[in-house]
Amino acid sequence: MTVRKNKPIDFTRIGVRAYVGRPNGEKARVHFNIEDFDLVKSECSVDVIFPDTTRTISSSFFLGMFGKSILNAGDKAEFYKRYNFKAKEHILNQIDKSVDRALASLNSAYER
Repeated sequence: MTVRKNKPIDFTRIGVRAYVGRPNGEKARVHFNIEDFDLVKSECSVDVIFPDTTRTISSSFFLGMFGKSILNAGDKAEFYKRYNFKAKEHILNQIDKSVDRALASLNSAYER
């Protein structure tokens, strides 16, 4: 199966250096129509681009924006098949930790 590419989610047009707060992440989820990307599952992927000037992405912001997407994907590999993050290394590390955090909460919910 060929994976189609969608129009990128491009934060370079926003010009913010710090992405913080779950409510802001939830607003970004709505603004960028993340639910639509989640519905098509593995049939397409989307690039998510953060500008080089980005200093931080808090886990609360990231999980507000992508938490449901991570849980819907079910694992890290499937999530990263759907969303391709383009950012500086320190931002990619913050994103990866947030993905791990979401999956850890999912796993602990199953263990209860």
